[in-house]
Amino acid sequence: MSDWKVVNHGHPEIKPSKDRRAIFIGRYQPYHMGHVSLVKQKLDKGVPCLIMVRDIPPEPQNPFTTEQTVDMIRKYHASKGDDVVVMVIPDIESVNWGRGGYRVCQLGKGCRIRNERILSARGYRVHLRDKDKERDNGRQRRLAETRR
Repeated sequence: MSDWKVVNHGHPEIKPSKDRRAIFIGRYQPYHMGHVSLVKQKLDKGVPCLIMVRDIPPEPQNPFTTEQTVDMIRKYHASKGDDVVVMVIPDIESVNWGRGGYRVCQLGKGCRIRNERILSARGYRVHLRDKDKERDNGRQRRLAETRR
């Protein structure tokens, strides 16, 4: 998983360290393999991670509660034995930094998985929505057949 492009927008001389945590901020609606791959970039280098979940209310585009999201992230990384701490933060307006002794890295990759599906939460939500529609349509057909 080390083929991600890394752009450091922070301190150029700070190297990854096992004594400092890499921070990841997001909604994670839902937490998917794209997120896991991103976090693994640091874990695979021995850098512990802090995943900060934005506290947002559920809505169609963000179907999970913050508590459900935190739970799924914790369970996943605990099952792998990963050094990951998960915490809830208030919703944010921006991410800002000043001068400091840390790196600010942008990790990017044109990710694709099985069947050339792009890794994205939006794509996964659309997939789940379509599956729900198929299931509901099948249920309605079976119900109509029993009424004949």
